[in-house]
Amino acid sequence: MDTIFHSTLVDDILDSTDSVAEARATLAQVKRIFGEAGMEMAKFNSNHAMVLANVSADARAGAVVDVAAFREDKRAPELKTLGLCYELATDTFFFRQPENTVAKWTRRRVLKLFPRLYDPLGFLLPFSIRARIYFSSIASKSQAWDPPCPRPRNGRSGWSSSRSSP
Repeated sequence: MDTIFHSTLVDDILDSTDSVAEARATLAQVKRIFGEAGMEMAKFNSNHAMVLANVSADARAGAVVDVAAFREDKRAPELKTLGLCYELATDTFFFRQPENTVAKWTRRRVLKLFPRLYDPLGFLLPFSIRARIYFSSIASKSQAWDPPCPRPRNGRSGWSSSRSSP
């Protein structure tokens, strides 16, 4: 089964299909294989009501009840998968960065930030690579951990601009 072999990371399966019929067939196969292994599917979600109808309410992701209602009033639940947020109604991934409550950025605070990002799909690489380059540049200038960091030379390519990007 391609979905289980190619779309699984740890205990999450994240797959996309070209049609409702293909999604239903994939879902049926995954359920059958899980059942044969004595496992139950949990936290399932789909952005199509016809696929979601094939999943019992207790096997759905907590807030997922009726996809059609989410599409009509545009208030979709925000789900998390593979370190990212997923909006069901628009079928989009996004990253919600924590509130910036840091008054003074130091080498220690920069180093604490980017290793915490769980991003197995690599969606946040533009940010994390810039943060690593910025950290490398400040680390090469000082061995001290707590003095304030210098501002990046170029705001567009600097680490701080990527922290404030939507």
